[in-house]
Amino acid sequence: IGSVIVIGVALLPLVPRRTLRAGRGLPSVVLMRGIAAGAFFAAEAYVPYLLMERFDFTATWAGIALMLAAFAWAGASQLQGAFGERLGNTRITVISLSLLLVALVLVLAAAQWGVSPVFVVVGWGFAGGGMGLLYPRLTVLALAYSNEGNQGFNSSALSISDAAGSAVAIALAGLLVATLGGEAASFGVVFAFCLGLVLLASVPGLRLGHAAESSEG
Repeated sequence: IGSVIVIGVALLPLVPRRTLRAGRGLPSVVLMRGIAAGAFFAAEAYVPYLLMERFDFTATWAGIALMLAAFAWAGASQLQGAFGERLGNTRITVISLSLLLVALVLVLAAAQWGVSPVFVVVGWGFAGGGMGLLYPRLTVLALAYSNEGNQGFNSSALSISDAAGSAVAIALAGLLVATLGGEAASFGVVFAFCLGLVLLASVPGLRLGHAAESSEG
């Protein structure tokens, strides 16, 4: 907990003001990037392990879930590029977070109750689709909120949030496994933690604002 606080303080000069308070507009764009990255990558680190440990997949076959997620990410990114403006920020937020929630519920069910590994593979495809919609949209918004004087700072802030969110979430997931999980419940603890992060991401996700309207004003 102390380390997380130190990281948060260290991030303050590297991100827009009010980022950690989910300020409307660019601060929420940057914050949501970090939380969403943390939820996805912390869970993805355990998806192949779950398939190998609980369902006796080989390392090669366990990678199918990651491959499907990668294809879904690419396809959803293309859809966002074509229809993102028509859908709008709020709809993309709701759709992407809903896909991540469905994915984590399916994976959690497989981890806790040993249902078919198909739940893991298909579920992680949903997660990739959700991230494919969300990631490019956040990048577009960050640039739309920027001008020639702060484009570099804002782009860097987005990358820093991405990296810090992923690193902190993966570290916390590992600590949860070590201290609370135990052999039987460790996977469930991780995926429940990541599910909570997705729910938390809805706070900045509904405060992204409308960059085009903001710039016109």
